[in-house]
Amino acid sequence: MKVTIVGAGNVGASCAEYILLKEIVDEIILLDIKEGFAEGKALDLTQTTSTLGFKSKVTGVTNDYSKTSNSDVVVITSGIPRKPGMTREELIGINAGIVKSVSENLLKHSPNAIIIVVSNPMDTMTYLVNKSFDIPRNRIIGMGGILDSSRFKTYISKFTNHNQHDIHAMVIGGHGDTTMIPLTSLARCKNELLSDIVSKDELKNIASQTMVGGATLTKLLGTSAWYAPGASVSYLVKAIINDTKVVTTGGSTTGLIGDQLQSTWNTGTGTTESLISPAKLKASVLANETTPPSTFATIGTYSFMQYNSGTLASGDTVSGTLVRPASTNSGGFHTGSYQSGTWRCMAVCANNQGSLFLRLT
Repeated sequence: MKVTIVGAGNVGASCAEYILLKEIVDEIILLDIKEGFAEGKALDLTQTTSTLGFKSKVTGVTNDYSKTSNSDVVVITSGIPRKPGMTREELIGINAGIVKSVSENLLKHSPNAIIIVVSNPMDTMTYLVNKSFDIPRNRIIGMGGILDSSRFKTYISKFTNHNQHDIHAMVIGGHGDTTMIPLTSLARCKNELLSDIVSKDELKNIASQTMVGGATLTKLLGTSAWYAPGASVSYLVKAIINDTKVVTTGGSTTGLIGDQLQSTWNTGTGTTESLISPAKLKASVLANETTPPSTFATIGTYSFMQYNSGTLASGDTVSGTLVRPASTNSGGFHTGSYQSGTWRCMAVCANNQGSLFLRLT
């Protein structure tokens, strides 16, 4: 397996480092327009091989896209970083041309690659790639949902002193302080609702800090963050390469992993239509229905389900034999048939009468 990362700056180099450490792929191509820059980063990373114990190969190249041929995944980090006081929208005029040109060159040599967009403003750049090239939209993914959700968990951990591994929380919407929606009402620390642990004011504080998480780091560092973005990319690459079926939520994505749940769930007219398409979601939500539609419970669809086997938390994977269709009306449960396959809980209803599940297998 082969991954190409365009942009050998802080974010690109961090992506390469974390992917190497996870030993996800056989080869990484690190490309940059600055002469010798990517080569230097690649050599530096290669010299950690014996001490860190990975076996993957990393090669640096200067603007030679032929070296990227037959990449399975390509990561676009190129463009200028966000500077203090600069909005994401102000970056559009500069970075749009860069991202479009980079995407064109990558697809010329790797027409079947999955594209992960990191360049800011991420929502707009992901949409730009989607609209500029005639490729399936489930091959164009922004990594904002993973990054924002990890920041959300960080602030929850700071307020509650819970280990982040025990926190189930997600962010939907866009990758920006005006479009991001941290789901505080659904967040859990172990089996406790976050709203039962902290006050309403603290909930608002956690949400507000999450929403300006990127700007906070830009103010402190003088440029965009790179460790957490790099880790988020490596998480996505691993999910894609290993086909782990992991599902993430949040903004700036148009593809299989992390579709824009806010658009499709809240309005049914979202801008993306792959795994969580409006049609599929509408067919899966049994609002006041007693007979499931024909597309109900197919792999990759979301459904409101009743779960009857103890405590449930967001992120839990359960057998289909433990869930059955739930009605969203005030009448309570719909006593449909229990299901087959495996399902992942994406959002928990307080009384388990209509928790949101994704059919995995």
